This record gives sequence, structure tokens and C-alpha cells, in this order.
Amino acid sequence: MIEVDDNRARRTDPDTSHIAARISSLRKGKTDTAILEFLAARGPYGATSLEFAEETGRKHNNISPRFKPLARAGLISPTARRRINPETKCGSVVWVLRDYFPYQDKLL
Repeated sequence: MIEVDDNRARRTDPDTSHIAARISSLRKGKTDTAILEFLAARGPYGATSLEFAEETGRKHNNISPRFKPLARAGLISPTARRRINPETKCGSVVWVLRDYFPYQDKLL
């Protein structure tokens, strides 16, 4: 299980400091850190696991299983939005950093 120490950022620090604290305290490895950094760069627009895999040159089947543990750790959230996966023609979940989750309905 991923353990996060949020005490690295003060309550008065900007959101970016809290995001950086969460990323730096993640103990699960380079893949999780890469996902968090990618979603931080995407902001409230978010990304699907396929978009992350394509843009980082990683295999989707290795990346996709990492998103739910990050959500269980409270770092990311699935949104109500879906984007069409060109391979399967099905909707893929759009994920955002937990900090952006309250804004998801405005982005539909």
C-alpha cells in the first residue's frame, strides 16, 4: 500500500507545494511518480491511462493497473468524464489529481 506523508507542506503553502509534497513522499516507485507528475502537468483537464502510456512511451497494460492504487491512496480521482480509446472505441476514464477533483463537473 502507498503511504503518504502530507506534513511536508504547510497549510499556508500554495497548492503546488502540496502536490510536490505528495509526489516526493510517494514510496511506490518511478511509475507512480511519473503518473502524478503527468497528471499535475495536465491540471484539471486530466488524462486517461492510455494517454499517459502513449505520451510517455510506456506499455498501457503495465501502466493501467497503477491508477486505482493511487486513487485508493487519495492522490488521484476518476472523473465522470470519458474519452474514446481509438483502439477499442470504448470510453476511457479521465483521471485527475485529487486537488482538481472538485472542478470535474465544470469540465464536462
